[in-house]
Amino acid sequence: MNCYANCFMKQLFLPVDEEFLSKSTEFFVTKCNEEAYNFLITQYDPTNIPFNRIVLCGEVSSGKSRLAKIWLSDTRGLYLNCRSDSLDVRVDKKYTKVVVDNYELADEKELLHIINRCIDNNIIILLTTFSKVRCKLPDLQSRLNSAYQIQIQGPDGAIVLLMLQEMFFINKIRVGSSVIDFIKNHIYFDNFRKLLGFKLQLQRACEDNRMTLNINTLKHIYDNWNRV
Repeated sequence: MNCYANCFMKQLFLPVDEEFLSKSTEFFVTKCNEEAYNFLITQYDPTNIPFNRIVLCGEVSSGKSRLAKIWLSDTRGLYLNCRSDSLDVRVDKKYTKVVVDNYELADEKELLHIINRCIDNNIIILLTTFSKVRCKLPDLQSRLNSAYQIQIQGPDGAIVLLMLQEMFFINKIRVGSSVIDFIKNHIYFDNFRKLLGFKLQLQRACEDNRMTLNINTLKHIYDNWNRV
């Protein structure tokens, strides 16, 4: 059980279902990301990856980058984030894995070069994206199409509960059982961006209320947030 799970279980007012907690620090596994997590971590088998290429697709803030870094952590790997890193790097046999995060933001020629270098050196490459765009370069599109495709789905009720419980614990927010029951049964989001925005609004409200959250405040913030 990870560090947050151990802390949660000490707080009787924050009951957590251990079934949904991953063994990797700070990564919660629920039905929305279970398939991707199992393929990359718990049941990882490089012989099951066609052409040594994986495309991991999921919306913004769904945990793609964190999962990719966990996948990379057990070996000598190279991590490149197209939001900030240049792809003009040397890729050779000293690496066994390469991650290209947010590949839809990359220069197509540079991305094709990275993929080809991985092919030449028998390196497994994981490419993450929040939006599968159609590439202008046919060779690049072909390589992406032939990659093994995995998806992180939108947030489910279990991950909503866990992410809010994490926030409650870190910020020492006092909550009652009625709050937890309401979250379990009534709070849903169709994307992670909305969930994270709601979590931030909730945290601010608790800071203004001496780090206490009651059911009426929770309902008010949720109702207002859903109108946005």
